[in-house]
Amino acid sequence: IRSLGRELDAARYQRRTLHHAVEEVKGNIRVLVRMRPLQSSDLAAPRHAVRVEEGSLEVDDQRNTVAVVSPASGTQSFEYYRVYAPPGEDTRDAAAEQQRYVFVEQVQPVLQSLFDGVNVSVLAYGQTGSGKTYTIFGQGAADDPAQQHASTPHSLHRPPSVASPLVLDGLLPQSIEHVFAMKREFESTEALKASPEGGPDPAVGVALRLSMVEVYMSDVYDLLNPVDPATAPAPRMTTGGAASSTTLASSGTRCEVRAVPTGGAVVVGATELGIDSEAAAMDAVARGFAARKTHRTLTNPRSSRSHLLLTVFVDVTARHARGGGVVHRSSRMMFVDLAGSERVHKSLSSGDRLKEAQHINRSLSALGDVLAALTSTKKRSNAASHVPYRNSKLTHLLQPCIGGESKTLMVACICPH
Repeated sequence: IRSLGRELDAARYQRRTLHHAVEEVKGNIRVLVRMRPLQSSDLAAPRHAVRVEEGSLEVDDQRNTVAVVSPASGTQSFEYYRVYAPPGEDTRDAAAEQQRYVFVEQVQPVLQSLFDGVNVSVLAYGQTGSGKTYTIFGQGAADDPAQQHASTPHSLHRPPSVASPLVLDGLLPQSIEHVFAMKREFESTEALKASPEGGPDPAVGVALRLSMVEVYMSDVYDLLNPVDPATAPAPRMTTGGAASSTTLASSGTRCEVRAVPTGGAVVVGATELGIDSEAAAMDAVARGFAARKTHRTLTNPRSSRSHLLLTVFVDVTARHARGGGVVHRSSRMMFVDLAGSERVHKSLSSGDRLKEAQHINRSLSALGDVLAALTSTKKRSNAASHVPYRNSKLTHLLQPCIGGESKTLMVACICPH
């Protein structure tokens, strides 16, 4: 058994080395473009060439390019790491199949790095209504928003029952399922190393914790620690257009953000739930999702007004075959559903909706500055340049997962109209 254990450790080391080399070639920051599945209002437009404000948009998922054709500037073609056109059929099954395909092709390979102590992040970026929440969470989080708001156009979105988990098929639920599968496989293998009978080894294992916060305006809120409705301040009414009649009440507890010496920041007092099953994890996701701030705008009936950051902390303890000692590795998996960039002249936001849009656009600009600094530093490969993480609370919280050896997938979501 000890001899087999040593061979297993050697094979794991070789696998980690080769996997890290492959992922390094792919790049630590990868940008994917995904056009969301067509809806009934989009069916009049062709699947790969759809009208935009000043021309047409052509998505080529074979060459991984997006071409913008404009009367003013002609044709401009942009190449990305990977481009996904909408599914060929406007059905739930086709959409779910593409969700699975994107996960297997792009997300699943980087998740292996988690158990090697490497941080992983997946960010959904794009304009409001482009399918970011759909990409991260799935159809259950983005279905029929117009119908859900028909009776209460200015209320915060809530699932029908917070107690019953959302039925989701996005990249996050699939990743949680895969991480638990990796955990079970790892612990069973470690048990076999400990004894021929495969009994559990109390000294080794994988511990998982989950936190869920949102960055709203200039504050950070813990979505897993809701505010008592009896003590929460009531929403106040403001003057302005139909899209900005109510200030969103806080559903989570406001938290302090504090810098740490190792880089990045921590949310002081944020809830970190220990999760021991997929069901427990998705129940926590449903609770946090219910507390997120959303609101109707003219461009999106359920517009996210905050950046949502969900983090799964992974602590791995393995036993060396030689000597019986243990080794610890810690990492985190972060999924970020960014609030949508917004053109005020289209959304006609005013009052508090306008303030939200300004904060959203400013923080997204700060994120762009950070990614630009990281990619320019990588190209020069000499003295490290300054990366402006602290220009925004969003980028400060993302620092551990979008720099250094971390693996980042940026999914740029676009609309088919």
